[in-house]
Amino acid sequence: MTSEICVMNRRALVLAADSAATVTYWSGKQREVRYFKGANKIFQLVADRPIGIMVFDSGDLHDIPWEIVIKDFRNNFSANRPSDVSTYASAFFKYINDHALLFSSSRRREITQRIFKNSISLNLGIIIEDENVIAGQDKALEISKAFQKICSQIKGLPIEEPFKEEDIEAALSFITPDISAFAEDLLVSTSTKNIIDKDELIGMSILSIFKHPKGQLINTGIVVAGYGDDDYFPCYHEYSCSGFLGDKLYWKPEGDVSMDRIDTGIVRAFATTAMVDTFQHGVGPDVFNAVTSSLEDTLWHFAEEILKSSGAQPPSNLQNLVENAASRHTREWIDKVFQQHVQPLNRVVGFLPVSEMASLAESLVELESLKEKVTQPSESVGGPIDVAAITKSEGFVWIKRKHYFSIELNPRYAARYNNHQ
Repeated sequence: MTSEICVMNRRALVLAADSAATVTYWSGKQREVRYFKGANKIFQLVADRPIGIMVFDSGDLHDIPWEIVIKDFRNNFSANRPSDVSTYASAFFKYINDHALLFSSSRRREITQRIFKNSISLNLGIIIEDENVIAGQDKALEISKAFQKICSQIKGLPIEEPFKEEDIEAALSFITPDISAFAEDLLVSTSTKNIIDKDELIGMSILSIFKHPKGQLINTGIVVAGYGDDDYFPCYHEYSCSGFLGDKLYWKPEGDVSMDRIDTGIVRAFATTAMVDTFQHGVGPDVFNAVTSSLEDTLWHFAEEILKSSGAQPPSNLQNLVENAASRHTREWIDKVFQQHVQPLNRVVGFLPVSEMASLAESLVELESLKEKVTQPSESVGGPIDVAAITKSEGFVWIKRKHYFSIELNPRYAARYNNHQ
């Protein structure tokens, strides 16, 4: 996990991020989790352009740190000045997709086959751990039913973006004798070989990747922010990247915000957002969920008490009345929250100078870090906070940045960096 902030008005855009990184691995049969406090999550995407990039969730792309990928793109970017920020992002993803050294054809095949094997194991595990299989007397019959059930569920799901029908056909060409042997061994080891058809299990598992990728593909959130050549106000574009499947890198837009003459200011949090949401709206997501989930139950009990005390018969549309009342109440108090918290905050952010924007962004990350420290057993948010500002004239400027070495002790590094610029 991580906490990242984007604060934006018509003058500038500020990015802030913590340095916590979570590493999970298996030691024997034990799942181990380690936390580190030195990860870099904010980068200048192009050396001489006012464009920055932030990454969250996964810190690497198929075992290659995003830092390496981003800096390699920065060192080799030589295209004409794109007119908008989204074109920079598209160029970045195309660069990764076409990178034959970091992601060779053989490496992409290895990645795809590993994903296939994981999906086969996951789906077979769901089948044999089905509650009816565990409780049933006829195991073979219940396993067969559970298998048909999951096949029916997967077939009924739509293909999720950014995948398309032709992507499934392309992926099927990556089925190898090794995949078939893996599925065969798995069926034998779970005593399901004579119950579940191997080819159907493989086909269903591959289909599930495209229809239910969550939990099967490692996702990275990416924010590309700044100014295109024709932009006078800043903007950001958010993407999710699912990595390679077959020969293709899969990514999709998740949203974008652009400042204009009408907008005032914007504060947006990515990844862990609880405290920022509380700061912006005056109420946290946990409180919001608790209020909305309990309101309808309270209204039901209230209606039942009135009917009981009056001796009246419940109207046929009682459920609709309760649901409408709950929705109306939620809309009304959300509107008040927006007017009393969100609008004033955005209005103030719209007039902040760059230095105050940077302070606000850093403080919000610190607030999230403090909450994690006192309420969670993990340390998934924390460490030094990096802050960068981007303006049209000054470009990408570091306000606060950690180093793993002392600049004063490394004058040759400073000289190399200056010559490179």
